[in-house]
Amino acid sequence: MCRKEGDNLKLAPHAEKFLDFLCENDIPHTIATMSGIENVEFYIEQFNLKKWFDIDKIVYANGKIPGKPAPDIYLIAAQNLRLDPKDCIVVEDAVSGINAAENAGIGKIIAMASMEPVELYENMPSVGEIITDFNQLDRSQFYLKTQSVIG
Repeated sequence: MCRKEGDNLKLAPHAEKFLDFLCENDIPHTIATMSGIENVEFYIEQFNLKKWFDIDKIVYANGKIPGKPAPDIYLIAAQNLRLDPKDCIVVEDAVSGINAAENAGIGKIIAMASMEPVELYENMPSVGEIITDFNQLDRSQFYLKTQSVIG
């Protein structure tokens, strides 16, 4: 969702427009991260994430959730949004997160190749789409599925 450019952290390209789209169309979404609460609070403040996310629905490493590739984080995120995992879409940039989404039975997994080469994800059968920029997403798929979980 974000990346470091020099000394600055920035949201991934076109992430703001994509998050606006989700909110404007009442498409449920959340964050599922293995970062601790300190990092989550930092990112909420740094990127004004309250604008796009219900903070109470964000799932983070609280010491009780097994790390990715265990499916728990995505199962909890889907539960928080009252959705079946098969009706969810996950956008994920880490191989362990892709494996966690697959293990959770997520309906569609989109690999965000913003920091890793596209080739890393090409041979992963669970990856339905590879993007480097949120503008590349076909937004119509978010109307077909009930949900988008951002990992």
